[in-house]
Amino acid sequence: MKQCFTLPVVLFLFFASYVSQAQHLFKEVHPKLIASEVKLKKEKVKAPDRGVRKILTHKKFKELTQEHKQVAILPIDIIIDKDPKYHTPVQELQHRAYLEAQNAYPVLFACLQKEKYFKIKNITIQDISRTKQLLEENNITAESLKTLSAQQLASVLGVDAIVSCTIERDEKLVSQARLFENLKRFKKMAGPSAGKAIVSLHNGQTNDLLWQFERELTSTLGNNFEQTVFHLGEKIALDFPYFRSY
Repeated sequence: MKQCFTLPVVLFLFFASYVSQAQHLFKEVHPKLIASEVKLKKEKVKAPDRGVRKILTHKKFKELTQEHKQVAILPIDIIIDKDPKYHTPVQELQHRAYLEAQNAYPVLFACLQKEKYFKIKNITIQDISRTKQLLEENNITAESLKTLSAQQLASVLGVDAIVSCTIERDEKLVSQARLFENLKRFKKMAGPSAGKAIVSLHNGQTNDLLWQFERELTSTLGNNFEQTVFHLGEKIALDFPYFRSY
């Protein structure tokens, strides 16, 4: 007898097969994350000017963080990749990245603080002025930050978990993104990616990756970086795992 499937059943079977393949691929690409029992959450696609975000959350997040009281946000790291076409001096790009990082740091902190106020959770966010003070007192520079583990940093800062944020920008793609602004506004088309933001949350006791937020940044990054950082901060705060129920 010939089997006959309805459209919903066919779609369900297709989706199940897709998820299985995605999980298999994820295990091959991210073996360390699988070893730490991290699950891949569904990719969320937003409007063209909002970008695409991917979120990873540890399977035992609630269990591992139930005793957490405070987290610290590290200074943001912004990288602007040089495009030979524009002949921009490397020093100029580094200075621009430094200024952008200085401006973005308090914005991310403010967004998390605002969301915490509405969620009324027990977790607190260490004031960034205190974080910077402790880093300076321990002679930890932007470069040495990259060599220290979350466990070491958590010990220095006196917190339970560490939040780090990296924003990568491509000088050429930022320029292309500006050209696509009209398409975005009038035809609702997404311009090319102008960069990527990755925010990670690590356990200060075990160094385990507890949560990771990855977002592709589109055309607004080339036109108004301040606005982009604000929108990014809002989205990070909304998805911040301490403010959600697992």
